[in-house]
Amino acid sequence: MPLSRRALLATASLLASASLLASGGTAAAGEAASVLVAGPDGGRMAEWLLRLSPGLLAGIGAGSGGLTRQTEGGADGVTGANVFEARFTPAGTGLLLAPGEAARAWLAGDARVHFDVARWLPVLSGVSTGALVCRRSLASAASRPWRVAMASALEPAAAMLLGLELLGVPADPVAGVVDPLRALATGQIDAAFVPGVEAAAVAGALNAAAVFSFGQADADDLASPDPLLAEVPSLGAQIIASGATGTVLLSAWRAAAAASMLDFALVLQTLTAAPEVTVWRKAGQNAQTQGVPAMPSGPTRLLAAPGCNAVMARIAADSPGLLAYRAWLTRRLGWQPG
Repeated sequence: MPLSRRALLATASLLASASLLASGGTAAAGEAASVLVAGPDGGRMAEWLLRLSPGLLAGIGAGSGGLTRQTEGGADGVTGANVFEARFTPAGTGLLLAPGEAARAWLAGDARVHFDVARWLPVLSGVSTGALVCRRSLASAASRPWRVAMASALEPAAAMLLGLELLGVPADPVAGVVDPLRALATGQIDAAFVPGVEAAAVAGALNAAAVFSFGQADADDLASPDPLLAEVPSLGAQIIASGATGTVLLSAWRAAAAASMLDFALVLQTLTAAPEVTVWRKAGQNAQTQGVPAMPSGPTRLLAAPGCNAVMARIAADSPGLLAYRAWLTRRLGWQPG
C-alpha cells in the first residue's frame, strides 16, 4: 500500500531492529510477527503501532523478522476485529491492535460485531481519562434531573449515566447535542462527558465542576482516583460508599467504565501457544517501562500484565452483567443490540 515518508522511515526502523522469538514459540526463528491494526492506514491505531513497536521489539529479543502490519476497516475497529477473529491466521504470531470503541461495541451487543473480547489474550493496553462536567450540584438533581449530553449508546457518557443511576442521582439523556461544551455553556444541558486530562480545566472555564471520573482502570472496583485526574472524585468510590453493591448492574457498570477508558488493546489470538504469550507479555512490560510520547489526543497510561489483564477481564463481564447492560441500554437509551 502507498506509504508516507514518515511511515516508510518508521517501517525501515522496525525492520532494522527486527526481533521476535528466538525459540520456544510456535513461530520459527526469522519469521515476522503479524499485527492486524483495526483501523485505517494513518489512523490512531496505526500511529500507536509506530510508537509502541520499538519497545515491543526490544523486549522480545534477537533472532526474528520483526513486525509486519496490515490495516483493516474503519476507526471504530469493529471491521478489523471481525477480520482478526475470522481469517487472520498468519504463519507466525498474530496480534490485533484494536481501539476501545471496538470493545464498547462488543459490550453493547452491536449487531456488526462478530468477535469475542472475552477470548482475547491481552499483551498491552492504553487507558485514557475524562470526567463528567456539570454546572449543577448533586443536591439539585433531586428537584430536577440532570440533563446529560448523550451522543450514542456506545459513548463513555452512557457508562456515566448508568453510574449516576447506581449512585441514585436523577439524570436524563439528551440526544442530538452537536457541541456538548457549547450546550453546557448556554444551559441547554447540565452535564457532559469531557475526555482527556483537560476535563478539570474545561470545567473551570465553564464555571462548572468536574464531578466524577471513572476511577483507576486497573484497580479493584474502580474505587481509586484516576492517576491522570487525581483531583477528580472516582465515581466507583462514590457508588461503593452509597451502598449500591452486589447488583448485576454494578458489574455491568464496571465493564462499561473500563471499556470507556480503554484507548487501545494489543492482544494475541486465542490459541496462541503459552510460550509465545509469555514472551509477548514480557515485551508488553518492556514497552510500558520505556513509555511513548503522548499522543495529540493527550496522555495515555500504558498497562502491561497484570494491569492490562485486569482491565480486559473487567470489560469481559460475566453473562448476567452483559445481558443486564444491554437491557439497560435499551431501556434508557432505546438501544437495539443485535
